[in-house]
Amino acid sequence: MDLFKFHTSATPGEDTHLVGGGEYIKGLRTKEWVDRYRDAGSVTLTSRADRGIREMLPEGTLVGMRGNTSVMIIEDHQESDDNDAIVTTTGRSLESFLENRIVRW
Repeated sequence: MDLFKFHTSATPGEDTHLVGGGEYIKGLRTKEWVDRYRDAGSVTLTSRADRGIREMLPEGTLVGMRGNTSVMIIEDHQESDDNDAIVTTTGRSLESFLENRIVRW
């Protein structure tokens, strides 16, 4: 399973809705990608803390899988308390972003 991070514009004044390429995510120990029909899908990634996944995939990063049309958004990073220093990165499908919307007149 090949996962990649979408590159989005980070400079002020650029259109933030454009995606300009991507980059494969390397250095993961385990990957879990779950697509669901009605509920939001989920992604769970584990890696060693020294791999820099937390810096590569900050919260809000869009992640895709080769051969799949779903897009996930990274929501959380948790580091284990034991001596292994494992980082668990979780996220949900892009539809979950709509849970935080505000409708105004």
